Amino acid sequence: MSHLQIRLMPGSRPPADELRQLVEEIGGPAQLEDAPAHGEHAPAIDVLETDRAVEVVIDLAGVPAGAIRVVVRHGLLLVVGEKHSPSPPPAGAVFHVAERSFGRFVRVIRLSDACDARQATASVRQGELRIVVPTRRERRGDPVNVRIQQVD
Repeated sequence: MSHLQIRLMPGSRPPADELRQLVEEIGGPAQLEDAPAHGEHAPAIDVLETDRAVEVVIDLAGVPAGAIRVVVRHGLLLVVGEKHSPSPPPAGAVFHVAERSFGRFVRVIRLSDACDARQATASVRQGELRIVVPTRRERRGDPVNVRIQQVD
């Protein structure tokens, strides 16, 4: 049974201004509402849960690791980047099929408190970005002892 509440945005999202500010802080597009999946390009995404982690897999063929930013903040996993066209079409070319997409992208996934963002890892291999966010064994988090001071 899954104990995580993972939602792809824009399901239940934070206020638009907060999300816009967060994306701008990490270098994403300023106008989130104008394009699909909050960007010009909407790479395919899978979110899965194992017994030890939440894994996010995003198809990013042709996008180098240096062109991607991954940030966890306020319980949101943000993936921001840009996919450039490898070369312009030849002069005078007419497309009969054009399915590939290019441009800036932002993908946002809401993570529950059971995820340990400080231990998250990300890697790019064969055109696939894989982000692994471990889950805490104790869902309520680690106990924090608070010192009690005697006040007279």
